[in-house]
Amino acid sequence: MKPQSADTDLRIETELIERFRRMSSSERFFKAIRLSDFVLNQSKKAIKEANPHLNELEQKILFISIHYGEELAERVRRSWMTKDE
Repeated sequence: MKPQSADTDLRIETELIERFRRMSSSERFFKAIRLSDFVLNQSKKAIKEANPHLNELEQKILFISIHYGEELAERVRRSWMTKDE
């Protein structure tokens, strides 16, 4: 088997792949959801720590910009600003 990761021992990688193969599709699905949730929360935490001068709304806009693009972030910004008026 060709290694998928340059920094993981092939024996460990093979074992991990076998464990994933033994999981049911729902187990794999929920593992993916938990991982995705973890990554998004870590991103939000990093944005907050790197930009303490931004308020909560500005941090959310920055998150959208980083993950979904500036165009969407600008549309959301305009939408949220008109709600406050």
